[in-house]
Formats: sequence, C-alpha cells, structure tokens
Amino acid sequence: MVSQPLPPLNGTLSIFHFRYEALRILKQTLQHRDVLIARLPSETGLLAIQAARELNKPWAVEVIGTAEEYCDNSFGKLLSPIVKHRMQKAVRHAPAAMYATNRFLQSCYPCMGRVVSCSPVHIPMLSAEVDMARLDRISTCFDREVYRIGLYGGMLGPAKGIDTALYALNKVRQLTIKKVQLDIIGSGDSSRWRRMAEDLGINDCVSFNEAVPSGSSMDQWLDGLDVYVQPSRRESSPSALMKAMSRGLPVFGSKVGGITELLAPEQLMQPEDDNRLAMLICDLLNDITKQRRMSGRSMETISAYTAGHLHVKRQEFFDYIINKVMTRHGRREFVESKPYDY
Repeated sequence: MVSQPLPPLNGTLSIFHFRYEALRILKQTLQHRDVLIARLPSETGLLAIQAARELNKPWAVEVIGTAEEYCDNSFGKLLSPIVKHRMQKAVRHAPAAMYATNRFLQSCYPCMGRVVSCSPVHIPMLSAEVDMARLDRISTCFDREVYRIGLYGGMLGPAKGIDTALYALNKVRQLTIKKVQLDIIGSGDSSRWRRMAEDLGINDCVSFNEAVPSGSSMDQWLDGLDVYVQPSRRESSPSALMKAMSRGLPVFGSKVGGITELLAPEQLMQPEDDNRLAMLICDLLNDITKQRRMSGRSMETISAYTAGHLHVKRQEFFDYIINKVMTRHGRREFVESKPYDY
C-alpha cells in the first residue's frame, strides 16, 4: 500500500523520532486509496488508522494478536500498556473488525461495529491420504526406536514455553524406557535452550533447527512427528498448532489464548506445568487407541478452519467494506453480503 518506504518503527526511540514522518507518508499514500484495512497489532497499522480518520477515509481492522505479544517481539514490555490502550480504542471504534480467533481476541479488543471471526492461517482442504498416513504411523508406534515430539518455537523466546517442554522431556525420559526425541524449530538464538538441555542431561535427545517454510517442507516435518506440543505462555492465534492438527497429529497445549478454542480440556495444561505435560505425553505414548482418537479429533476440529470454510467469511467481510466505499461515493450498493454471526 505504501509507495514511499516508511521509516523504521521497531523501537521506542524510532517511534518517537519517526512518528510524524511515517504519518505524513501514510496520509500521502491514502489520498489515492479508497479504503484502509489495518492489521493489528502494529505501530504502522495504528498510525495508518489515524491517517485514515484524519482524511475521512473508510477503514476497518484485522486483529491477529495481542499488544503483549507484539511488544514482546518489538519494543519490550515498557510500552505494552500504552500499545494495548491504543489498540483497544482503535478496535472499539472500528466500523468493522475481522478477528483471528472465535472468542479470545474479541474479549480483549471488543468492537462496536461489524464483526467476523476468520483465522488468517491457511489450512488446505483435508485429504483421506493424510489421515491414512497418520494412522499408519500410529500403528507402528511400538515398532519404532524413537518417539518424536515437535514444537515450533517462533523466535525462540520464552513465550513459547521451550523451557517447559525441556523440563517435561526430562521427566518423560525418567518415566519411560522408550527413546524420546524433542525437535524444536524456530528462528533465533538457541544457545540459552541448548545450555538448559545440557544442564538437564538431555542434550542428546533435543534438536534445534531453523524454521521451515510453510507448505510441503512444513508438512514433511510434521508428518515425521508423533505428537505436537505448544506449552506457550501466550498464544493468540496458534498457527503452528493448527497446521499440526491438519496433519492429523495428536496435540497438547497450554490453557492460554486461542489454544483453548481448539483443544479439549484433557489436552490442556496450565502454562509452565511441565509435570502435567510429561504425564500427558507418557499416557499418549503408551496408548495407541488414544493416539488414534486424538488424531481423529485433530482432523475433525480443524476441518472448520479450512480455506473453503473461511473464504466465505472473508469474502463477506470484504463485501461489507466495498459496500461502505460505494455508499460514500454516492453509488448504489451492488455487492450482496450475508449477515454475520455476532
């Protein structure tokens, strides 16, 4: 959307120093646009909303995460309360909002306008081949030497609960005679977690690898796992968890954010509860019937998030925005939209 590059807005000092320059560029760009859809949380998105309101342009928001997650990755915790307040105000007054969750983000950032729930994660149509391949792998669980656990660690920060997974793995090794391997992928410095694994004496059964791109590479990695865990401290839109479920993997996660909308109570644990995570893994490892049942549940749950289902919701959202633009230009509305579920 921006024809002229924006100055960096990735730190406290840069925000204060480049704020007005960024706002000027955004206003200049929006002069030649009909509508703005701002993805939040984002400093650029919040400034773009300000620019659209000053220009009296139609605008809407897409809410994909929380201010706390954004500030963890960008500015640190210092600005988190300020960003949260600005984001709550922007979403509350948005004419329309599309949320990445069904309930969690809506409760954090309510909107008084038109609302739709639509995950940004692309889940292709599920196939019987994927289901059969997963069941075949489960049936050979006791024949294989290594039971593989997967975790996507993002930027390898503390929010993903990597330490919880390492502590749980240490306990699993003490509770079972089967060899267990924890595969962690992510982009960032893994030295902290490598040292922790060495201190726990489990460095021989933990691997750290660069994050693989979405698509066939991610599918191949997931298909080689036996269970996927997401013991996050914060997780608004658990995209990696959803990808894992789409490959028929049994999954466990912490009782936070959007994870609770996807998993049953018996699949959940409190953040940092490595004892429960270890017990959940051990129970699953020794029970093929439970593995099959959880695999089926993953496929059944994620079927509601496939591209075909979400395309309809996304199209209705954009139809509504287009109608707003046509109305403002004094033209008759010609895009038919079905009512949303509030």
